[in-house]
Amino acid sequence: MQLRHDPVGGWGQMREMAGLLLKNALVKPPVDANTKMRMRLLAESRMEMKQVLCQCVVDQSAGVRRVGSSIIASCTVGKEADGMEPLPLKDWGEGILGPFLMNCLESAIGVMENGSAGVGMTDNGQFALLGSLQTLTKVLEDDAEKFERGTGAAFNRIIPCLLKLLKICGEERVKVDSLECCVHLVLVMPGSLIAQMNNFLGVLSSLAGDNSVEVRKLVCRAIVTL
Repeated sequence: MQLRHDPVGGWGQMREMAGLLLKNALVKPPVDANTKMRMRLLAESRMEMKQVLCQCVVDQSAGVRRVGSSIIASCTVGKEADGMEPLPLKDWGEGILGPFLMNCLESAIGVMENGSAGVGMTDNGQFALLGSLQTLTKVLEDDAEKFERGTGAAFNRIIPCLLKLLKICGEERVKVDSLECCVHLVLVMPGSLIAQMNNFLGVLSSLAGDNSVEVRKLVCRAIVTL
């Protein structure tokens, strides 16, 4: 946690390693020598950790964003060695993880839609878009159903955001991650996807001739999964 206060330059690898060590410690907590039981985080430590992880999602370092998103996925829908989630979704509350990720996506969409008016996306906005998409991809891949149950109303905002990004964003990485998310959601078929099915099929059709091989592969995968 202290590393968040250090300059990014030169500290990138150490920040990534700190994240990986944190992930391992959360997924398999050390055993207390006295009680012989696995150690647990204090409530205040859990709250600070959630705030730090949200900062990692929007960090300017791609490595830190990658590690932060992995920690979130492993600790919210994954399980500890004893079968419990280290940072369960129900403890994040309605106003943190789900809404935070959606706000990042919706802010980026707003900037893209206003681009013709001379409003451009800042670097921070781009980092937030890429990090939130990466986090969504990993969480939905690990357990989309659990994420739906634990996210509340914010979950219904995911599909409209993804479809909008696929329509208006030309960046390959954004399209690939958005399609990955859609494929994971097809497997559980939430009501929000059913409501947008015609729109979804239209987007897939429009991307079938995309210049990117990866995008075309994911379009085929989405159709086969459907």
